[in-house]
Amino acid sequence: MSSRSSLTVAAEARPAGGDVGGGVRDPRLRGGDNPDPIHAGVYMPMEPVQGRGGIELCGPYEPVIDWPDDAHPGEWRTGSGRAAYAESPDRVIGVFGGEVPTLENKSVWGAKIFRDLRFVDVNGRHNPGHRHCHEIVEYDRDGRILADWDHWLDALHHNDLAAGGPLKSGHVNRVRVDRYDPDRHIWLVSAGNGGVFKFTNDGKSLVMKIDAASVPEAYHPFVYSQDMAFMPDGDLWIGHQHHIMRFTGDGEFIDAFGGQGQGPRQFDGIHGLEIHPDTLNVFVNDRVNCRIQVLDPEGGFIEEWGGFQGTYTIRLTADGKHLWASNGFANKFMKYDMAGRLVPHSTWGTFGIAPGAIWGPHHFETDDEGNLYVSEDYSGRLQKFRPRADADPQDPRLIGALSR
Repeated sequence: MSSRSSLTVAAEARPAGGDVGGGVRDPRLRGGDNPDPIHAGVYMPMEPVQGRGGIELCGPYEPVIDWPDDAHPGEWRTGSGRAAYAESPDRVIGVFGGEVPTLENKSVWGAKIFRDLRFVDVNGRHNPGHRHCHEIVEYDRDGRILADWDHWLDALHHNDLAAGGPLKSGHVNRVRVDRYDPDRHIWLVSAGNGGVFKFTNDGKSLVMKIDAASVPEAYHPFVYSQDMAFMPDGDLWIGHQHHIMRFTGDGEFIDAFGGQGQGPRQFDGIHGLEIHPDTLNVFVNDRVNCRIQVLDPEGGFIEEWGGFQGTYTIRLTADGKHLWASNGFANKFMKYDMAGRLVPHSTWGTFGIAPGAIWGPHHFETDDEGNLYVSEDYSGRLQKFRPRADADPQDPRLIGALSR
């Protein structure tokens, strides 16, 4: 019988140079490109394996991996994801806060990557490596870059440069198209007093700019545009920080109402406008007040819906029956009926930076094939999701066609 103990044998098998307690698991024995899936995991498919396991990461959707293409692979990545517009599955416009240096750590799961993310900022004013580049980009269905709008950056930044202030990183907050416009002009809503810009659909010509110079001087302190919406008579509603300003289709100022506060028709941090496709009632994401205010087509107060903490974007469905909200606190999508009640079993979403997870869903859009595009503020990306092949068409978590 051997006198050697099992502990002696284990000690001899310990990897050379290992710390005390460090030989319990040897990463070299795993091989492959994912040596530590718990602490520094890379993305792996979420589907069941031989009918077992599987993770429902993003409800009835699956992420389209490696969509879209990087403009500068391995060197730069997109800054904060601000908005998207899908003219069709073959032309998707993404809006970003410029570019920031790429991450060295390629993990998407585990403690190591989330510790590193504490020191990551995709907004340029706090990121010394930020640059203004590829802020508006067009993609095809495969994520290939069709065009960028860098030739308009000077125009978009003009007001900030003229004022001598720092340029915002997420300079454009929304991209919109008027559903009643046969020419399908592209509108860019520039955050702050950058202005609201109307371009031809191909992006080659600037047709109109609305900014502080377009409103009475008394309103200049309140010009901080966030979103806009369109009435069938051509009037434009532009949501600023605490005011709603209305213009004719030619950019002539009509009036404004609001002011910072918590009462009816007062606002604190407007972050979205939606006009109902049938009633023309206006839904205002009164974000800091954690509510949605419902106004009539003349701006009169109808009601408020409380309980909307952390709502980044609201979108009405094309049939006018529901309102979807992306939540930047819970990092989930939530569906409400037209009385403001949460629809049971409709909520979905997982926090994270792995494909299919979300972090700061600043805006979202769908195309006519049911694909979903999510612009993420804090992960700095635009993700494309497609309905899973086994998804039930009646699944209440499918967002479907949106009013736009």
